Amino acid sequence: IRRSQYTLETMLAHRALTIGAHALFEEYGRTSPARWSYARVHARTRSFAATFLAAGGPETRVALCLDNSVDGACSDLACLLHGILATPLSIHFTTDELVWIFERLRITVAVADNDERLHRLLEVRKRVTHRFTLFSLQANRSVERGEAELLAAAIARLGPAAVEAALAAQPRCGLDEPCTVMFTSGSTGRPKGVVFTPFNLVAKRFARAAALPAVGRDEVLLCYLPL
Repeated sequence: IRRSQYTLETMLAHRALTIGAHALFEEYGRTSPARWSYARVHARTRSFAATFLAAGGPETRVALCLDNSVDGACSDLACLLHGILATPLSIHFTTDELVWIFERLRITVAVADNDERLHRLLEVRKRVTHRFTLFSLQANRSVERGEAELLAAAIARLGPAAVEAALAAQPRCGLDEPCTVMFTSGSTGRPKGVVFTPFNLVAKRFARAAALPAVGRDEVLLCYLPL
């Protein structure tokens, strides 16, 4: 991994090129499952990342206050793939806990998925010492009032050339630099941040493959935890 500088971005780009039509995610709802192919997810994460960078500036740091969903996973992947520090946050964190995390990580972009969580982040925005842009995955009252922006609308304003330019200009994380911070529940005090590097994530991927050597390309992995 170190000699080749192999990253998650390398991995997903290769999958999109070689097995692009295969399903990476399947989203189950009231109707038949929606299939999200490797190629579709690859393109979507690039648009998400460019939008976050346009909103967050040169030191973009993204907080994700979301329930589990495909767009939530794409938001997380967008950051992991393109050198944007991200923290996926528990939807059960209180406003006080979120303020502490946002101040500590100097968050510049936050993403929520419903009005309740948007309202909590609006309270956070009133109390932190720096401004951050707030996106919503869904249309809701906060978007209608102009307190947050619909992420899909922000993405639509960026053309393909702008996406490519933004990602080309964005430096990627070194293999041993922080790329994501996962916080504990905070049940014994302040939430504790666990830092992961790109090397941690890629090494974990290959360790999983080494543990399951007989799994082929047509197998299906059921992952019952959020990304």
